[in-house]
Amino acid sequence: MTGMGKVSPFQLMSLAVWVMVGAGILVLPTTISRHLMQSAWMVAVLFIVGVLPVAWVVASLLRRFPGQSFVGMARMALGRLAGSGLGLVYSLWWVLVLAVTGRILVEFVTFALLDLTPPLLVLGLFGASTAAVLWRGPVSVARLAEALFPVIFGAIVLWFGLGLREGDVRYLLPIGAEGVPKILRATLTPVAFGSSIAAVLFMGKYAQATRRAGRALYWAVVLVGTVGLMAESLTTLVLGFLRTNQTLPHFHTARIVGVADFLERVDSAFAAAILAGIFVTCGVLLFAVADGVCESLSVRRAYPLVLGLGVAAFVVLTQVLFPTFAGLVAILDGWFSALALAVQAGLPLVVLTTGWLRGVGGRPAAPRAGAEARDGVPGR
Repeated sequence: MTGMGKVSPFQLMSLAVWVMVGAGILVLPTTISRHLMQSAWMVAVLFIVGVLPVAWVVASLLRRFPGQSFVGMARMALGRLAGSGLGLVYSLWWVLVLAVTGRILVEFVTFALLDLTPPLLVLGLFGASTAAVLWRGPVSVARLAEALFPVIFGAIVLWFGLGLREGDVRYLLPIGAEGVPKILRATLTPVAFGSSIAAVLFMGKYAQATRRAGRALYWAVVLVGTVGLMAESLTTLVLGFLRTNQTLPHFHTARIVGVADFLERVDSAFAAAILAGIFVTCGVLLFAVADGVCESLSVRRAYPLVLGLGVAAFVVLTQVLFPTFAGLVAILDGWFSALALAVQAGLPLVVLTTGWLRGVGGRPAAPRAGAEARDGVPGR
């Protein structure tokens, strides 16, 4: 495969950012508000601390097994049969995460944009368009993520800067008012969402310069934490104690923030940015399902069929498993987050540890001169 068919480190970073932020920027403020108000911004700091180890595991696997997807890594570490079985389980897990994303998507569209549109229509159009982009592989999604990253990140920074005029810093005081136990409890669900960064392991066979994957993924975690810090602090500054009564606190904040007399609200731009981010998230997750299942079962030619089945599962399971947004929030803030963290971070750790103990896995070749300058990862 030529370099044009590869995912660069900057694209890998962009994919990791959106798979972590994606729909999380809509639902996480609600789960956090169940425990915190003044101290909500502290969750973003702890998010970075909690997700960086997961990013290290992912980066270590990409370096140890260059040119392999997660299924290939598992086969090399555990043997073909056990590795295929673990890879299949891990691939199917992301169907559940897709359903979570679908329920958040439907809630946002019906709440903020098209309140009379049937959920099945929203999910069907979103799933079909995502599958169309993925038809020939994930590189198109990677390029889309790369193009969207500076635009959306810049829009969030602008939103934060403009919103400071509407805020009252007294709502953030006293620092740590709710106490350490509540702050730690509120951090569990965001860290579980952050562990979705492991979905980029299915991009392993497409990744170029895997030696630079660590820096790309660490930057992704820091940038997502920065977005969370801005969003959570601004929402508390603007809404104060009212944030606990809002279904989508960040979007409600965007409705209040104005740019100038000729543009009184920024919620339309905020909605467009969120939908674009969710689209990339669904692309990463749907590819993890389709490619992982095909490789686990050694039926590469069935990729289009499995991709279609993944879309069908996305549409149906969203409605069956998570029929209401309130129910989803309760599940996410309960058993699901602990399970997600255990699966999403735990299974890659098993593969990495087993590969290390057995001495399995190669090392990527040293990059050619000038390769680092082409990586495009911040910090060069």
